[in-house]
Amino acid sequence: MIRIKSEDLQNIFRIDKPKSAGGGATHAWQVRLYRASSRNTRFFSDSKFGSREAALAAARAYRDELYEELGIDTGRYVIRTELMATNSSGIIGVNRSESIEPNATIREWWQTAFPTPDHEVETKSFGINNRRGEISALSSAIEARMEGISMLIAVPDFKGSLQNIKILIDRYLKILIYLEHLTPTEEEFLIKTIRSKDIRNTDKEAIITGRVGQQTFKDKLVKLWGGRCVITGAQQLLNASHIKPWAASSNEERLDPFNGFLLSPSYNSAFDEGLISFTNDGEILISEALRPDADALGIRADARIQNVSPFSEPYLQYHRSKLFKGIGKTT
Repeated sequence: MIRIKSEDLQNIFRIDKPKSAGGGATHAWQVRLYRASSRNTRFFSDSKFGSREAALAAARAYRDELYEELGIDTGRYVIRTELMATNSSGIIGVNRSESIEPNATIREWWQTAFPTPDHEVETKSFGINNRRGEISALSSAIEARMEGISMLIAVPDFKGSLQNIKILIDRYLKILIYLEHLTPTEEEFLIKTIRSKDIRNTDKEAIITGRVGQQTFKDKLVKLWGGRCVITGAQQLLNASHIKPWAASSNEERLDPFNGFLLSPSYNSAFDEGLISFTNDGEILISEALRPDADALGIRADARIQNVSPFSEPYLQYHRSKLFKGIGKTT
């Protein structure tokens, strides 16, 4: 893993080049701040500013001015929703790479990188070979990044990035659903677009966004929960249930995958009727009115949802306060 720079040195790099026959020595700080639409670099030499420390202070001041000018959040650790200038795939956080091996064969892979809760950077690679094709490797890289940034939701240092993380998860879900249903013609088009060196990364992003379109609420839930009931683990007869009802939700909330669960029939019906609800930790709450029939319906007192996202908590609070018909759970 790679150690993430502290806020103090983000986008600032040290250059110490010894004197050579072709020129003098270079001792300086360089600010490098690349975005999809801009490339900002500037040197701050020790000799010009009088000392290493003074040059660093000038570099920091310039960087902070750029942050303000470009509207960049200066929080310590930030997850962004815009493409970096170095991205060549058009998909945030993942890239396609290839290299020529010593035996002259070409090695190709999809890779991703994301911060970890302990402030390092984890990278994962997925080879494109006979076992794992292009789309499979791409999907694996996207899934790995989605899972990686999901681990940051409860990390205090990433509190300022929660909305961006939510936006990215929704984008990744849409792309993954799109990739699952590619026709051979569409797959060929997508691969050619991604691999093209003549198409800018922002144009690739726009093309992919246009092909993805709007996925259904249930499609997103199936992908988010692995196609299984969040309580029983069943894969058949599942219902996509809104936590905050469709009629009470805004257009954005109606399509928000965190406003829903995949549920088996009995749990789905009871949840929709307000006869059961869940705590933010996923423990089931059962209404007094349902207790006599709970066992017969297969609704267990120790049932729980594992890994409830903090993004679902406001919706669960609404369900408990507005829909749930009773307080407490069975014993």
